[in-house]
Amino acid sequence: MTLSHGDLFNYVGVFSSGFFGPSIDEAETKYAKVLQDPNFNKSKKLFWVEIGKDDFVMEANKKTLALLDKHKIKYQYKETEGGHTWINWRQYLNEFVPLLFR
Repeated sequence: MTLSHGDLFNYVGVFSSGFFGPSIDEAETKYAKVLQDPNFNKSKKLFWVEIGKDDFVMEANKKTLALLDKHKIKYQYKETEGGHTWINWRQYLNEFVPLLFR
């Protein structure tokens, strides 16, 4: 959502996710306006990405991070043990929420 509506979100939490589709090039084209916005980083107070090392979306996550890196989008990243599970997401939410509105 933040790459579709970059101006609406100052705090972004991404838990166990990444771009999906035929290729990362499709995502780069779809979100070009936001990815190329020189003010994107200035408008974000927090862009948090967290995923388990065994998560089945890890490959999509790595491609997403590479795309963000390519466009110099700043984010905080953390890998944990485990996979695509509610237990991990509870942990991520517990870490993310105290960082909001600082």
